[in-house]
Amino acid sequence: MDRRTTPRMRTLMTKQFHFNHDDHVPHFELDNETGRVSFEVQGITQEFASVQELAEFYATARGVTPDKLKNWTLIEDGDYYAFVLRAATAGNDFFNNGESRDFFRVDRNTYEEDYDEEDYDDEDTTICWEELTNSERKVLIAHTVEVTNYEEVEAVLNGELDSDGLEYAQESIYDNDSLYNEIVEKVEEYTEFGNGNFDLGFAVKLELTNIQYASRSELFERTQAVKAEANKQLIMASIARRADFQVFNCDISNERIVSEFRPTSRPFGENELVLKCAGRIVVFKR
Repeated sequence: MDRRTTPRMRTLMTKQFHFNHDDHVPHFELDNETGRVSFEVQGITQEFASVQELAEFYATARGVTPDKLKNWTLIEDGDYYAFVLRAATAGNDFFNNGESRDFFRVDRNTYEEDYDEEDYDDEDTTICWEELTNSERKVLIAHTVEVTNYEEVEAVLNGELDSDGLEYAQESIYDNDSLYNEIVEKVEEYTEFGNGNFDLGFAVKLELTNIQYASRSELFERTQAVKAEANKQLIMASIARRADFQVFNCDISNERIVSEFRPTSRPFGENELVLKCAGRIVVFKR
């Protein structure tokens, strides 16, 4: 048979998605050739680049914060996919079938290590890069390297962008008490601004500077892609049988962040400025 007239074999297969032992098991269509995922919601087809992307959207709808997604893994077993906590973090699982919203509680500890006061003596320690917390490193990078947003700060921190700038930041802090004290004050300021969440406060502050100098066309272009993703997240929240989804509102004039549980029935409008800050959806208002 002429290959040009051979009908394309059906590659769509129905799969089931299971999130963290939940009773609700949604079905979706998986294209085996492209790996893309699709399913219909209220007559509208929603698409995801992969099952992994679908899983992360669903987990976020169920309250897993962006920084905790790395603790989850996708498992395939025939027609079943499950998104579950990795074994090493399973003891931290506080998700259940109840309606508690404690999973949105902010961790106010921005330090990655706990120091024993008896073993830690400020007078005997030279200020250097290795002694800084992760939050202090991010502020130092923003202070010494030419970056414009949170994602660029993280890229520099992870060695993915401007290695010379990272080296300069590491050199600038060495035995520099005045710079260190300034960095510590900034960490406290951003943590308070983010209502206990340093990364959120830090990322929003960087965006406020961008908004101040950006043109309307630049902001419109940036917000369109984020808005599409945010509305997709609201739809996923409804699929996860949630009536709302947590976003943050930032008053540009007063520079104040307020948490809001936005109804899934209220998509983001054309005139709203919606951006992502440290993985969170933030609506900027005047």
